[in-house]
Amino acid sequence: PTKQNLKARHIPIDEVCDGCGEHTESTVHCLWLCDQVQSVWMSLQEFRSLVHKKFRTFYELLEEVLSTESNRKVALFVTVAWCLWQRRNRVRERQPSWQLHELGEHAHRMVDEFWNVNSKEHGASIPRSVVRWSPPPEDRFKINFDVAYLEDSSSAGIGVVCRDHSGQAIAA
Repeated sequence: PTKQNLKARHIPIDEVCDGCGEHTESTVHCLWLCDQVQSVWMSLQEFRSLVHKKFRTFYELLEEVLSTESNRKVALFVTVAWCLWQRRNRVRERQPSWQLHELGEHAHRMVDEFWNVNSKEHGASIPRSVVRWSPPPEDRFKINFDVAYLEDSSSAGIGVVCRDHSGQAIAA
């Protein structure tokens, strides 16, 4: 949570932004209004026109982006906001993080990678058969599972869910 939200929950904390040291750390401040993050947004040509507009809340800003920008620009906007949030949290916890001047470039690369992997012309889609779940008999349980393997990180994961005859999850 932002410092403003923590203070509202009666957590004894200084509400001042760690970035600029001047304003209350609200969501719109730490992701958009803070002088430090403004430098990131100004470094991205796609958002320079928005920087000069006034937004009272992050929700207002997001509404503006969603209503006026292309899907790719929306993806870039949310990725930059995510990078800023991650950096804020890592700096607060004294963990290594990207420098502010690197965030725009990192966000562009992440969006480009996502777009390339998910573009229709990049490769043929894998045909999937339609599978409909059917409940087990009343005195039985049904266990379904799925597996994912990520080649880049050589890691795998498995998800398992156990359901009763009414479809209620008993364990996962």
